[in-house]
Amino acid sequence: MVPWSNCLLVLAVGFIVCALDADGRASEPPEPVDVSETIEIPPVVVTPARREQTTDEADRSVSLVNEEAVRESQGQGVSELLEESTGVFVQRTNRGAGSPIIRGLIGPQNLILIDGIRFNTSTFRTGPNQYLALIDPFAIRRIEVVRGPSSVLYGNGAMGGVMQVFTSAPPFPDGSTTVEGGGVLRFASADLSPGGSAQISSRFGNVSLLMGGTVLRYGPLRLGGGDELALSSYNMAAWRAKIRVAPTSRWSIDASYLGSLVLDAGRVDQLGKGDLRLYDNTDHLASVTARYDGDGVVQRIQTSLSFHRLAEHIDRYTCALSGSGDTPLDVDACTALDESTLTQKRRYDDEVDVAGVQFSMRLGFWEDRIHLMTGGEAYHDWIGSSREDAKADDGFSFVAQSRGNFSDGSTYRSLGAYLFGDAHVVDFGPTIGRLQINSGVRYSHFIAEAPDVPGIGDVSYSQGGLVGSGGVQWLRPGVYNLYASFSQGFRAPNLQESTVLGDTGSKFEVPNNGLQPERNDTIEVGVKASVGPVRLGAAWFLSMLKDVVDEQPTTWEGQSEVAGKPVVQRANVAKGRFQGVEANLSLRFWRMSLNANAAWIVGELTDGDDESFPARRVPPLSGTASLRYDDADARWYALAGMRWAMSQDQLHPSDRTDLRICGTSPDSSLLADPCNGTPGWVSFHVRGGWTPSDWVHLDVGVSNVLDARYRLHGSGQGASGVDARITGTFTF
Repeated sequence: MVPWSNCLLVLAVGFIVCALDADGRASEPPEPVDVSETIEIPPVVVTPARREQTTDEADRSVSLVNEEAVRESQGQGVSELLEESTGVFVQRTNRGAGSPIIRGLIGPQNLILIDGIRFNTSTFRTGPNQYLALIDPFAIRRIEVVRGPSSVLYGNGAMGGVMQVFTSAPPFPDGSTTVEGGGVLRFASADLSPGGSAQISSRFGNVSLLMGGTVLRYGPLRLGGGDELALSSYNMAAWRAKIRVAPTSRWSIDASYLGSLVLDAGRVDQLGKGDLRLYDNTDHLASVTARYDGDGVVQRIQTSLSFHRLAEHIDRYTCALSGSGDTPLDVDACTALDESTLTQKRRYDDEVDVAGVQFSMRLGFWEDRIHLMTGGEAYHDWIGSSREDAKADDGFSFVAQSRGNFSDGSTYRSLGAYLFGDAHVVDFGPTIGRLQINSGVRYSHFIAEAPDVPGIGDVSYSQGGLVGSGGVQWLRPGVYNLYASFSQGFRAPNLQESTVLGDTGSKFEVPNNGLQPERNDTIEVGVKASVGPVRLGAAWFLSMLKDVVDEQPTTWEGQSEVAGKPVVQRANVAKGRFQGVEANLSLRFWRMSLNANAAWIVGELTDGDDESFPARRVPPLSGTASLRYDDADARWYALAGMRWAMSQDQLHPSDRTDLRICGTSPDSSLLADPCNGTPGWVSFHVRGGWTPSDWVHLDVGVSNVLDARYRLHGSGQGASGVDARITGTFTF
């Protein structure tokens, strides 16, 4: 067991707390300025078009969590940092987990990038998963989320959207010699969680370095209303190292290594069935990127080599049930993992190694009015998997099984190449604006192999296909942007869907090696406008899905249920239709700013019998609002805000059998009849920050001020109750 208290003490005594800005240099408080007279400059993003542009210029809906928001929200992870983003809804099955829902899609239907490197693997669980919890919250500089399909530029999995996390980077070498650094200390009251991070960077000549680490200890979580969530304590640690070499003003080479682990993250949403789990995950992501920046036709050439290792260990426990069979015989003993009430233990160990290579090139023509981007990538996944079982009758002696979650030795390969261009067609000058168009195409190919899949034998399949995109916009920079786009997304079936056999939570899954890629075609129309102190954005989208991978009833060894759970198989049995509206508003007056956003979406699937029903886990109408005051000298601020969601009673058939949505109580396996879905809720929060000196900054906040008892739709746990947080940031 890691001595977390000692690690925190070392962090507190041995390092000075810090946060780094976007280019890796120590943050400095701004010069005194009357914020009532400042002009807001749109932030720059790179994810929508794989090149730098402002959020107002992008012809796609994009959510940005900038460095200031990362620090001020005091989010405990990526999921919390996204909670106030327009059009992003977060689902949590358990502590140490969290999955964003973008345009109604979740899990591997959304693509995650870290500093441009693909984070998704071929073993990501369909639906909610916990892998975002492995990203160090103190290493995050900003998060960009492109809402809507982006498979032309980013490939497999970019159906609901693309989320790119940018982490701390070393300063750019400028010939000088400097040493900078610091760290952060944080405490949260809802789970009595202390945490800290330290980082140091330096540069000398044409080389710069960065090193840092984080330790977090999460205690038992107090939910709204005062209940304590069982098995909610867990530990997290992360470490990072980067080096940048700039031999010339045109060339740079960056090497990066990000490591993290999450230990003992408990899952209790199946407690009513006597099913408990503890998750341990370890992640290693290393990459080397060489980049050339030019000022002629060739504007940028970039190539990356990467290696990603994701390891997962699951301890699964089965408790004896009561005579009625709808709750554990002894709930407290079960959650304490008392062997006297356990009937079975099971260990899963899965490891996926991913080697990848990427190449991209950007060209500019006609005084930079035309941009062409081309590139490609290749990834190869190797999977190792094992399982051990132990029963009470045998004295809990573990016995190796013939197969784990996956077939040991499975492989998954993906290849892709794309061409994308955008152009200023007509420019009528700064008072009228210009007409722009863009278009792109990508071809992808996938090969999967898995030996000895139960009921199937050796699995070997390959698939390929084209996707395209196009858009048009009328842009007057800084004033308005009217845009319309068509984009396609696709996702090839992964090894979790095609080869997994067994109990995956609320169901018993049977493999299917006949799955085809699922696709969606999306039309989006939107506006972004700035009128004096008012900034607004709104978008309507319609997404048509085909070959949707959904569950269908089947049997295993002649049984339609195994251990009380329905036997299902994933198949391309549905088509779908999602449409929605997303809007955000910002108003600045004097030293005040008002910000609000809302998102509405409705999703419907139609099966092979032309029967229609709501899509699974569709978020309800939801949004946020806040009012903020900034001191005239930008030394302190105060904010009051709210988050809210309406009720959701439009449920997929499998939602109605999901204890996370329709359970009668946390400790029961009984389903509500009828199930009314998830009630609506409102949560209030307050925040403030103060910069008393050039080297220290303090942030405080209280979330769920009224201690509301609520649950995010589809989540396996309630939201935290009153949660006071304080963060100290120091630099040198």
